[in-house]
Amino acid sequence: RRGEEAAAHAIARDAEIDRFWAVRAQSLQALTAFSADSTARSAVYGASRDSDPRIRQAAAGALAGFPGAETDSILTTIARSDASPIVRGVALASYLKVAGDAAVPLAREVMVQQSWRNVLRTPAITVLKGMNGAAAQSLYHEYVK
Repeated sequence: RRGEEAAAHAIARDAEIDRFWAVRAQSLQALTAFSADSTARSAVYGASRDSDPRIRQAAAGALAGFPGAETDSILTTIARSDASPIVRGVALASYLKVAGDAAVPLAREVMVQQSWRNVLRTPAITVLKGMNGAAAQSLYHEYVK
């Protein structure tokens, strides 16, 4: 346990301060292995507000590994209002993963927006395809004709 905590802290530090964006993005994904660690969770939450959209995208994807009410709230906010449609799409897909059918109303709301090459819808459609609920399948079939 102590070794895991040290690893989580080291990876969280890389996620926060490494100068190369790709190291930061990979570190965020690696933090999902430490979902019970508060430092890991805080690093991912913080990265969701980063100025670099590539880091916000990685954080939005990693948030699926940190289920909970705060994560739901962060993902909802990102899916509705991030400046990048790519980040919004990844956040919506993560929200569908963690909240399941409860996320379908938000997906319905967000997916009506047009985006370049469907970068907003495509990640969500991929998740919806694997969901079993009637509302999720209905929404999936609405966009995959």
